[in-house]
This record gives sequence, structure tokens and C-alpha cells, in this order.
Amino acid sequence: MADSKSPIWFAIVNPNAGKGKGSDDWAKIESILNRSDIPIISRFTSKQGDASILAIEAISNGHRNIISVGGDGTLNEIINGVMFQESCPSSDVTVAVIPV
Repeated sequence: MADSKSPIWFAIVNPNAGKGKGSDDWAKIESILNRSDIPIISRFTSKQGDASILAIEAISNGHRNIISVGGDGTLNEIINGVMFQESCPSSDVTVAVIPV
């Protein structure tokens, strides 16, 4: 679990984005982030709505840095999660986007 302001990036990965490209590309993306000393925790979505739930859970566990790895739908769900969570002001959350 993260502390109240975790520097760890929480990556929400949609393995089905881009006709399965999300799954194929994640190993490369994760390797680049690790080589760049960017600390990450990753979770994969399995169905519609998962990205919102994962974002809300991540924020409630202290994460304030979220990476969306997927398409427009994944990003939309994450933004909804950020806006509807009640753990902190949404302006405290940074969302990065890695499209696949």
C-alpha cells in the first residue's frame, strides 16, 4: 500500500486496447519505465468499468500519479474515476497517457 502521497506511478493497462496491442506493448513500456527509474505498480483491466474502479482504488490507497495504457475508452474511465473519487481533490492527481 502506498503512503498518503506515493511517488509510485500506478499504471492501469488495458490489454485489449488496439486489438490486443496493449498486452503486446506492455512488456516494452514497463521495461522503459524501469530503466528510467520510474517506480510503477501495474494492474490490468478485464472488462468495461475496471479502469474507473482501479483508479478510485489507487487514489484511495494514496497514489496520485496514474498512467493510462490503452485507448480512448481506458483514458475516459480513468478520468471518470479521478473525478468521482472522494479521497482527495481531483487536481491532486496527475494522469499520464501512453496510447496503444
